[in-house]
Amino acid sequence: MHANGASFFFVAVYLHMFRGLFYGSYKAPREVLWIIGVVIYLLMMAAAFMGYVLPWGQMSYWGATVITNLVGALPVVGEGIKQWLWGDFAVGNATLNRFFSLHYLLPFLIAGLVILHIWALHVPGNNNPTGVEVKGKGDTLPFHPYYTVKDGFAIVVFLLIFAGFVFYLPNALGHADNSIEANPLVTPAHIVPEWYFLPFYAILRAVTFDFGPISAKLGGVLAMFGAIGVLFVLPWLDRSPVKSMRYRPIAKWCFLIFVIACLGLGWCGAENPDNLVFEFGGFGMPFVVLSQILTAYYFAYFLVILPVLAYVEKPKARPESIEASVLGSSPAAVPAE
Repeated sequence: MHANGASFFFVAVYLHMFRGLFYGSYKAPREVLWIIGVVIYLLMMAAAFMGYVLPWGQMSYWGATVITNLVGALPVVGEGIKQWLWGDFAVGNATLNRFFSLHYLLPFLIAGLVILHIWALHVPGNNNPTGVEVKGKGDTLPFHPYYTVKDGFAIVVFLLIFAGFVFYLPNALGHADNSIEANPLVTPAHIVPEWYFLPFYAILRAVTFDFGPISAKLGGVLAMFGAIGVLFVLPWLDRSPVKSMRYRPIAKWCFLIFVIACLGLGWCGAENPDNLVFEFGGFGMPFVVLSQILTAYYFAYFLVILPVLAYVEKPKARPESIEASVLGSSPAAVPAE
């Protein structure tokens, strides 16, 4: 239940994040709300990684070895952080004790940040699919019974699917090799993390070349952390006055490609980078090449596409109010500037 619960927690969080990206929930006046959410996501990833090591299976052990060695690639501080995490000269019992302690303590930090997240939500109020701010009582509904019934129904459906995995497919989301006891002398043929880390693992492996003084190993680590770090500055990268992509036709298609790219990176992360995606007429594309293409689009979406679209895209007309968008009672829509 605990392992599958972690997976379903990430399912809910990823859906929440993609919805926030689509509806522009990161834009003013909700920048603080978005940043706190990204910090929660980072701590979730740390807690999940450390929890994955605790079963002490083959994939757990070698996953911890690979990731902590990558941290050691950071200049100046990397080696010290790696030794601090290990508590020894290699991943071992001391590492397990430290990861257990951190896995226990991090949820308390997450709980505190969730309280801050809710506080930051109530200061500017909820965003909505139209991206139009609340202008009167006609734009709102009582929380009960409308949202309690809606959310209650969604929770029941979610728990039914969760129960289906727990009772009938308990190991479907894990790796079979993790049922083998950890052995430092036997390296698995293909080391992969849990599914919710696969896109970032693919980004890490996509950097196969040195960039000036930056080695491929360090470049991969910087790209992996940069893929999360770019989310912190997203509110200032997307300068479009229109929040919701309902009214941004080009941005909507770019977002759809972005979602496909994220799913594609997850696929690449699960495969051996040297395997071929396809082979046709003697020509084949290895997964590492596909990872590089999708990684380029991932960063281009945030650093190039969204900033440029803010100036070149002509959005559709927006409704005057939320009420008008629902009831269609607006005499004239307000064109976006």
